[in-house]
Amino acid sequence: NAGFCDMQLTINADISAAALNALGRHNGTVGLYDYKTGELLCMVSAPTFDVNNADKIFEAGGKDTEGIFINRFLGATYAPGSTFKMITALAGLETETIGPDTLITDKGIFKDTGIPYARCWIYSNTGGTHQSINVAHALEVSCNYFFYDLGSKISLKAMDSTAKGFGLGEKTGVELPEYVGHRANAETKAELYTGDRAQWYTGDQVLAAIGQSDNLFTPLQLCSYISTLANGGTRYQPHLLRQVKDYTGSQVLQDGTPTVLDQLEISGSTLQAVYSGMLGVTTEDGTASSVFANYPIQVAGK
Repeated sequence: NAGFCDMQLTINADISAAALNALGRHNGTVGLYDYKTGELLCMVSAPTFDVNNADKIFEAGGKDTEGIFINRFLGATYAPGSTFKMITALAGLETETIGPDTLITDKGIFKDTGIPYARCWIYSNTGGTHQSINVAHALEVSCNYFFYDLGSKISLKAMDSTAKGFGLGEKTGVELPEYVGHRANAETKAELYTGDRAQWYTGDQVLAAIGQSDNLFTPLQLCSYISTLANGGTRYQPHLLRQVKDYTGSQVLQDGTPTVLDQLEISGSTLQAVYSGMLGVTTEDGTASSVFANYPIQVAGK
């Protein structure tokens, strides 16, 4: 009996079942993270399999043609897209490249890099622009042009160090094997490519500023990043173990005391501008306002 122990996880079975049901037949992942403690309450991936029939799957050869064995939450990386824009905003505000009230005029096509497809999404869709907007409004309507322009003005070091500080492209410290991915920067490009493709250009930085280029992160890293932002800069280590007791249940061998990995210094005015933009995403004319129309809980998102 001395080799056995009582292990309690942070995962909530009811929430996980609801999340998996919501995914239905779609490929994807859902995670729920307690931003005040780092506890992972939900971590589901679809398509999946019934663990009670796992032996039959392996007896049949175990070929994973549908990706049922992939944990998409921490075992796969994806381009973050516009969810990265808060990083660019934070870097711009904290370096005082812009202020909360600085206006940038959306001209539809960002021509400073010579990349023909560096266009604002609204220009591509309708031929219109977002006109002159500040950073909070740019987050609300997800104006690509604003972040192209800002990305060309801030240093790569400022943008990359901000992303690193929020744990993007870094191990989170969760108790399971995890992919790391990488941030889009000169070092990453030199590792991934050869010849002229290995050179870092202004165009790379402009695309990186809206979450493209070579940015690849796990959904867990994104969860940790947004939780750090919600905490005002306190980044906790994500964890699945709440408590481990010995086989008698009388002695605690390990507890899930929250572990702070980093404490970022972010000004109040910066946080307010970013929070305002993220709240605007789900309200007013934000890009997710139709999804959250009449929703009874106030939500900030991207």
